[in-house]
Amino acid sequence: MRGATLQRHFFTVALLFCLTSPARAELNGTYTVEALTCASDVIVVGELTDFIAKQTKDDVTFEGCTLRVTEVIKGSAGPELTSCHTLWPWQKEAAWRTKGRGLLVMLRHATEQDDRHLRRQLIPVEDRDPLSIVDLASLRPTIYDRGLRVKTRGELLVLVREWAPKKIAHSLHRDADFESEAFRELETGSGVWLFVPAEEKYRALFLRQARAPEQWDRVEAARELWKFPGPTTEQALRELVEDVSDNVPDTGGELTTASFPVRTEAMESLKKLGLTTPDLPVERTIPPAERSKLRALYWMGSLRQSLPNEWQLLSVTDGPTRKIHVRDGSVQDETVLQVEVEKERERYRIELVPLWWPPEDFPSGRRLGEDMAVSNRPRIFFCDPALPAAVQTALVRRYQLVEPKWLREEWAKKPAERDW
Repeated sequence: MRGATLQRHFFTVALLFCLTSPARAELNGTYTVEALTCASDVIVVGELTDFIAKQTKDDVTFEGCTLRVTEVIKGSAGPELTSCHTLWPWQKEAAWRTKGRGLLVMLRHATEQDDRHLRRQLIPVEDRDPLSIVDLASLRPTIYDRGLRVKTRGELLVLVREWAPKKIAHSLHRDADFESEAFRELETGSGVWLFVPAEEKYRALFLRQARAPEQWDRVEAARELWKFPGPTTEQALRELVEDVSDNVPDTGGELTTASFPVRTEAMESLKKLGLTTPDLPVERTIPPAERSKLRALYWMGSLRQSLPNEWQLLSVTDGPTRKIHVRDGSVQDETVLQVEVEKERERYRIELVPLWWPPEDFPSGRRLGEDMAVSNRPRIFFCDPALPAAVQTALVRRYQLVEPKWLREEWAKKPAERDW
């Protein structure tokens, strides 16, 4: 995988984890020296002789660096080499930006996908964190060789020279070993990913995963196998295209479609190999009865954790359903949920109302607030006024129930005047 594509993939993964996690991102990762070396078009060792910064109208700064070349490790270069990169604020005081500094630079040819100020130039193969501009006098602590930190200039140069001749076009990510320095130093949650070259040895691994019982293994195999072209790869991908195991996110039955993630990835891989793909659906419609069941399962599990001791959750059932105009202008089927709780044979009702439900049709009862802080599809909580205060308080705390000013203002308007 070339540097720009590799970079976009990494930040897509990071973004997905940030969006789907209620707290901090659970993964951290970095590129190994091997992956950067394989992704580079030109690698040289040289002495920094000049740098010129240019600021654009949108306040982005680009910098051109000129090196007096002392060794060409990969590609071709003359006695002098000039490259260009985005100058990020944290780089401006970096020691490597000192004339006369000895650097190892890993570069690629810019493409049409790069910023127009970088096109037709050599640019760092990985630009967000300057791993591909290495100060040889003071190695960064985050330079790794498959999980082991590269500590010396000599060790780094030997590694780059070893991998520079290898014709490996793509990279992939693997979990860092729990005992590795990379895991100990980069771990922020549940794991650390390292981008490594897609060596031939991984073909057999992904072919095994293509037949694994776990969907996640099959998804990864379908996503990565295109990097290992050949008849066995094509056969495995065509078998994976027939996989209709679905993925229904645990969002309380609010989605109307479920994807076929294995089939989707397999079809994308076939396209990347330039092969034909069958005309097959990559998702299915979730029928109302299944959505109702998913809602009940989700809220039964969630609410059980919220009730004080000795309280029982008897049921979660669908109440009124109607088509609702939501704030983004779309129309969606929304359903009120009716919850029954009990203690010592005293029963009470709690109703969970979709956020955009018309206020004039709200159920009677005490309004506890809405759970926008913890839910992707927020609901407004109403309860029987006689529900003991301990339960009301538990719900408010568990779901961080609030009533924003902007929402109160919208509800106060007449229906025809509301933004939705």
